[in-house]
Amino acid sequence: RSLISARRHFFPVAHVSSCARCGLLVGRMSFAEALAQANEQFVDEAYDDALDAYAAALDAAATAAQAATALTKRANCHLKLDAHAAALADADAALAELSALGDAFTR
Repeated sequence: RSLISARRHFFPVAHVSSCARCGLLVGRMSFAEALAQANEQFVDEAYDDALDAYAAALDAAATAAQAATALTKRANCHLKLDAHAAALADADAALAELSALGDAFTR
């Protein structure tokens, strides 16, 4: 059974509700929904919450380009938290996703 993580809580994928402890919506969201939520939290400087939402966006990514977008944005979030090693790891993973697109580096 597949699980997702939100704010370090784990829920079955089919379970969609808000967390009783923190109020964060959990469950399977579309990439666009998760990315929008993450971006809003990032703008509000709620970087820990944004990290979790970018992870949800990454889980929902259907393409390499979507995965690279979520990883790049999550890397920026890590930088805001002075987690430089994590930022580098996400940036490297984003480049790996983009390399899967073939001509991404030549355009």
